[in-house]
Order: sequence, then C-alpha cells, then structure tokens
Amino acid sequence: MTGHERDQVADLYGAGLSTREVAARLGVEATSVRRWLREAEQSVRRPGPRGRTDIDTAALLTMRAAGLSWAELADASGMSRTGVRRRVLTAAGQRLWR
Repeated sequence: MTGHERDQVADLYGAGLSTREVAARLGVEATSVRRWLREAEQSVRRPGPRGRTDIDTAALLTMRAAGLSWAELADASGMSRTGVRRRVLTAAGQRLWR
C-alpha cells in the first residue's frame, strides 16, 4: 500500500466512514483497512452490525403489535425469522432469550 493510499484510508475513516465503506470505495477487504489503521496506530472503532439497515424497525414493531407472526414478519421484510425476532425484541427492550 502506498503512502497516498494509507492517507486515503485514514482520511475516509476519520471522516466517519466505516471500515466496510472505506474498503468498498478503495476496492479492498475491510480486514485490510482495519489492519492498516492499526499499523498506523489509529484507533479502530468496533464494527457495527451488518443487519439490514433498509428495513424500518418501527414498521416491524407495528406489524408485530397488529398480530403478525415471526414467519409473517420475515416474509414481509425479506429477513430471517431469527433476524426479525432479534430486531423487534431488542427495539422493544425485551430479552432475546429466556
């Protein structure tokens, strides 16, 4: 990696982009971006969830309150039943497991 590329990584990451977003812009793996940041002794933020950010959690909560099952919510959102359940219960402040 050239000095210019390292500067690009540091600049993009410093501007608030995630390591995944920086990697996508530069055409490299996110693990490489994290490694380069660590080598530059720059603190690396913990990666966030990879979950579906295009799904409206409030809509899932509303549909669940209307009586839809986990399977129906999963079909409506294109998510897995586990993913829907985790998203809804976490948003509602409920425990995921007993």
